[in-house]
Amino acid sequence: MRAIIARKGFRKVGGGRNSSLRTQKTKTLVELLIMRPLKASIDATKTGNVAILITESGKPLASGASFGNWVAKQVKEAGLPDTYRAHGLRKTGATIAAEEAQARTS
Repeated sequence: MRAIIARKGFRKVGGGRNSSLRTQKTKTLVELLIMRPLKASIDATKTGNVAILITESGKPLASGASFGNWVAKQVKEAGLPDTYRAHGLRKTGATIAAEEAQARTS
């Protein structure tokens, strides 16, 4: 999944709030909910149509590994424990999305 996140741009997300993709490893179809704060952030970028995350030189990240390295660098610069990883971000994002969906149905 991190490889997809590293290279996915807004053009590939589409104009709506939902997007779907196939994972590289298992080819599983995954439906993504693009929450309003994320969509607003993407819309505000100069590169959201090419890639959501870019390198310091303005190019899309090359791979999932480069995404993991980028996250590790950001964690270090923020002074957070180096046990924080990209996987934890994905897990936290999934939890937040599930809680938001549950709140909408309650």
